[in-house]
Amino acid sequence: MKKLLLSIILTSAVISPAREAVLPIAVAPLEGNLLGQSSWDFSNQWIVDDKARMSVCTYGDSLLTETFDGRRFWYEICNDSLLYSGEEDRLTSIFLDSPAFVTRLPLDAGKENVGTDFVASGSGGGRRFDVSERGILFFSKSPRTGIMIAAAGDTVGNVLLVRERRHVAASFPDDSVSYDSRLITETYRWYDSEGIATLVPLAIQRTVSAVSLSNDTSVVSSAAYLPERCGQRQKASTYKPTDAVDDKALESALNASTVSCDGTTVAIRTSIPYAGLTVTADIMDAAGRLYLHESMLSDGTGMTIDIDCSGLRSGQYIAAIGVENTSVAPKKEIIIIRQR
Repeated sequence: MKKLLLSIILTSAVISPAREAVLPIAVAPLEGNLLGQSSWDFSNQWIVDDKARMSVCTYGDSLLTETFDGRRFWYEICNDSLLYSGEEDRLTSIFLDSPAFVTRLPLDAGKENVGTDFVASGSGGGRRFDVSERGILFFSKSPRTGIMIAAAGDTVGNVLLVRERRHVAASFPDDSVSYDSRLITETYRWYDSEGIATLVPLAIQRTVSAVSLSNDTSVVSSAAYLPERCGQRQKASTYKPTDAVDDKALESALNASTVSCDGTTVAIRTSIPYAGLTVTADIMDAAGRLYLHESMLSDGTGMTIDIDCSGLRSGQYIAAIGVENTSVAPKKEIIIIRQR
C-alpha cells in the first residue's frame, strides 16, 4: 500500500490538480470548545504574502493534499471514505503502513468520534535517520451548522465544523539515544455547502501540543488561515508594514539580537527598526523538529519574547529568531534546557 501511495504521489506531482484553493489570509487562532459553538469569528486577520503557507488540492476523485506552513499532508479518497496516508516537508517524510480511516463521505452534521490506530515510518533530519510513529486518529463534527464571520460585514451561513485529532508518539535518534516525543495535533476545518462536497474548506486551523511525562500538554504552535474573499484584501491589511524593508538593516538587527536561557525560560531580545513586522521565535532540535513557537508584531523599538520551555526534556536545543515574509535568514543559537 505504501509503494502504491508513493506511486500516486509521484504521478500527481507532474499533473495539475483538479481543484486548488490557496489560503493567503492568516487569522488569529480561535480558542475554547469550538465544536460546541454556533458562530466563529475570523475577523482578526492579516494578509500573508507567501501564498505557499496554506493550500488545498484535490487530484481527480482519489487524492487530497493540504500544505500547511511548509508541511504537506496526504489523504486518499476511497469510495465513501477519507483516509489519512502521511505527511512530509523538506526535512521529514513519514507515511502510514496502511492508510488510517478518517470519516465517511459526504460530510454532514452530527457527532462522530472514530478512533483509528495507525503505525507510520519514514526519515527525518534531511533524510539522515529513520523515524517511526504510532498513534490514534479521532474525527468529530459539530452537532449542527453555524455561521462564520469571514470579515466585518462578510458572514457565511450554514457552515459545518469538523475536527481531526491525532495522538502520536514518535521515536527517532537523538545523540545515539532513543528519544520519544508525544504530540497531539488538532486540525479544525470549516466547510460551506460546496466545501462539504469538494472537501475544500473555508478555513483551517491547526494546533500542535506537546505531552510531557506527567501527561500535561503545552501548545507548541497554533495557526489558522482562510481564503481571500471579494474585497477582503483591503480590510485585512491592518498589520501590513507601511515602510519598505531594507534587508541589510533587518539582518543587522537580527544579528544583534540576544538569546538567554535560565534553564527553563528562553528570553530573546531584539530591536527591529520597522513597525508591523511579525517577529518569530522558535525552539527546535538539531534535526529541525519544531517544539515551541512564539510570534510578536514589531513596533519599531526594542522587544522581548519569552518562551516557557518547562515542558521540554533537559538537553540541547536551537533557538531561532526571524521575521516572516522577508528573505533574511533567521538567527540561530544553541541553548541548554535544564529541568530543576
